[in-house]
Amino acid sequence: MGGGPITPEAFLTTATVYLEENNGTAYYEDRYERSDTQCSTYTDEYGDTYEDCWTEYWTEYECYADLDLRWTVNGTEHQAWEYSPTLYDSSPCLSAIEDVFPNGTNLTIVVDPNDPSSHQAFELAIMTEVDEEHQGFLTGYTESSFLEWAGYGRAVLVSVCSMDAAVAYTFDGEDYVRDIWGESPATEGWGSSCLVDYIESFGPGSVVAVMVDTENPSEAGWEDPTTDPGAFIGTAMCCSAIIFLAAFVLTGKGGTARPWGAPIHHHSQFDHRPSRHHRHRGRHRRRHHGHTHGSSRSRGSSHRSSGGSRSSGGGGRRSGGGGRSGGGGRGRR
Repeated sequence: MGGGPITPEAFLTTATVYLEENNGTAYYEDRYERSDTQCSTYTDEYGDTYEDCWTEYWTEYECYADLDLRWTVNGTEHQAWEYSPTLYDSSPCLSAIEDVFPNGTNLTIVVDPNDPSSHQAFELAIMTEVDEEHQGFLTGYTESSFLEWAGYGRAVLVSVCSMDAAVAYTFDGEDYVRDIWGESPATEGWGSSCLVDYIESFGPGSVVAVMVDTENPSEAGWEDPTTDPGAFIGTAMCCSAIIFLAAFVLTGKGGTARPWGAPIHHHSQFDHRPSRHHRHRGRHRRRHHGHTHGSSRSRGSSHRSSGGSRSSGGGGRRSGGGGRSGGGGRGRR
């Protein structure tokens, strides 16, 4: 994997959740009444067409925190407001979000060494320095966080770490350097950051397994690197095969600066952003059916169509401090 050295400690620090009486972090619970209507049509043996529609109704709760974060770099304290990931459920969840982010909770964040007041929380991204021997090739590491139910009414902050990598490998005596974006090996951290351990496992100089297209060895990836799996399988069957090779994370020499927020060349964004997962412990739905009959004559094919609506119900709840506005959170949807 490509890029020069990387020192996570230069970018990572610990932020603490602040809450004191009516000041600081606030917690919110929004309640929504949801509905979803689906219809199916079918034609009987006499050519009569029928439509059957049903609507499901359920209540959904969304809980989150407006976090007052404090961190110290070189003796200077910094402060910022940050919305937490959202917790979804079919039952009230305010107490669960309070338990995840109580006063004094420590969170791993990324700060700009040149401006420690500039930070990233819950969506972290850092990259290697420039590799002098392979200009233009960098490896970027990301950590995305989301809330997940862990059982017994308890929620936990889960972090997922992945990378967009540049790898160097040799095939049939030829050396190749290749960017591989997306679908990388990933690790999870339940209740803690996984970024430092991930970089220790997949940092510059580490060895990983990649697949190389033997018809075009410059193409490599974590999975089948060809664009047409069917065509590739045919090629593999007649005259070639996918080969697993050892690829090395590229290492660099010298230099300590990394442009803050600089993109990986030829790539606009990191691909792994799972922090907005929409997960539920279960929905308690009620169903209403409707039935119509028509005389149009059509073939015996059937189709399904669906349409949904969502409207906010009986308001929400809050607790804790005043939040950034002292009002009602980030707004109803």
